[in-house]
Amino acid sequence: MEMEKKTLRTHLLLLAVAIMLAEQASAANLVISEVLYNPEGTDSGKEFIELYNNGDTELAISNWTIESAGTSFSTAIAIPDGETIPAKSHYLIGGDQMTTTPDLQAVLSLQNGGTSTDGVRIKDENGTVIDTLLYDIPNTNNLLGEGEPASAAPEGKSLSRTLVWDTYDDTQDNSMDFLVTDPTPTAKNIEGTTSDIIVTVEVLSSPPVIENATILQDDDIPLDGIQLIPQPGQQREITLQAWVMDADSHDNIAFVRAELLGQNITLSKILGEQNYAQYQANLTLDYYLAAGNYSVSVYAYDQEGNLGESSTNFSYAELLALDIDSAQLAFPNIMAGQNAIITGDNDMTTTTAPTLKNVGNVNISIHSSTPGLTNGLTQISPENIGVSVGEGNYTQLSFNPQAIRNDFTPTTLEPLNLNLTLPEGIVMGSYSGTIKIITTG
Repeated sequence: MEMEKKTLRTHLLLLAVAIMLAEQASAANLVISEVLYNPEGTDSGKEFIELYNNGDTELAISNWTIESAGTSFSTAIAIPDGETIPAKSHYLIGGDQMTTTPDLQAVLSLQNGGTSTDGVRIKDENGTVIDTLLYDIPNTNNLLGEGEPASAAPEGKSLSRTLVWDTYDDTQDNSMDFLVTDPTPTAKNIEGTTSDIIVTVEVLSSPPVIENATILQDDDIPLDGIQLIPQPGQQREITLQAWVMDADSHDNIAFVRAELLGQNITLSKILGEQNYAQYQANLTLDYYLAAGNYSVSVYAYDQEGNLGESSTNFSYAELLALDIDSAQLAFPNIMAGQNAIITGDNDMTTTTAPTLKNVGNVNISIHSSTPGLTNGLTQISPENIGVSVGEGNYTQLSFNPQAIRNDFTPTTLEPLNLNLTLPEGIVMGSYSGTIKIITTG
């Protein structure tokens, strides 16, 4: 019996440890995604902090705290009981003068930088720091953060974390993770409601009635209506389904067709019973189709030529995506003081000649940064490396992202060229490093 009690206590302890580790992993998915600390005009009521749950499960944030720092960190607000952030969703904290209604209304009073580093951070209910954003330099008060502070944002601009697909990038270096952007405060999604309206009409000869026409896919169910996300560089296939009723019989329905973007699509009959029949067709959407709201018109004809029609709408999301055909490159062997070039091409299959392609549906700006190259002891500084896109001039790189191309339009395909100049007296050896290619809208 004593052995059984010990075994039970051991199992309970292991279960508690497993639960604690799961909660820690879930909390680690939370990041600060955007901060507006210096709005245009008066700050009061306009400042905001936007959080994002990168995880695949809902995150409870009851009794967590937001801290701001000038000379040191101190509590700005405490998050009340019962607050959660759904998976892959934002949580907005801000004042009562915002145009977007925040999930939690609070007066923040954030520091504006200007002469030294300031910051914000979030702690869980146990006081563990989950994420920190430091901004502006110098860090004379030695505030604890992640890597180097982000660049200072001018009045009216936000510091926004880089978004890769549906995950905000966290390299543990604020200077690499955050860019200065226009404010885009986003609250967590609120599920919309729908109402069905049944419309009837008396006619001499009843045409088919399309009682329901819809697109089966929906990539963002919490939002009202059908939301579709393009697939980078590929056509997106969707399924259109229509339920059609004919007062005589489903056999009296001659055919059903749909129109989308000038295309005429015939739907196939999947099943029929009594007065109802179900029709379907697969439609394709190009990845470079402009983001916006679209309507699919559906038409049903009976054997007498009577026409019934309906439509269904969907929203095509913005897609910011860049494809690079090379993951690893090698400069030609050169000696100190010499110059080497890697020349790109317009072929996405030649991995030794790098190529960039806009595989999204919005114009993008391309930035690049690097910490330089090293052999473990000796450093080749970022300034010795240059990058160009297409026939553009080389841009000298630095640790901070540098613009190398603006207005890179969808479907555009251009070479990525690299230039390396070795300083005189550099020690011989094998050097390596990483060059980051960063896209923004």
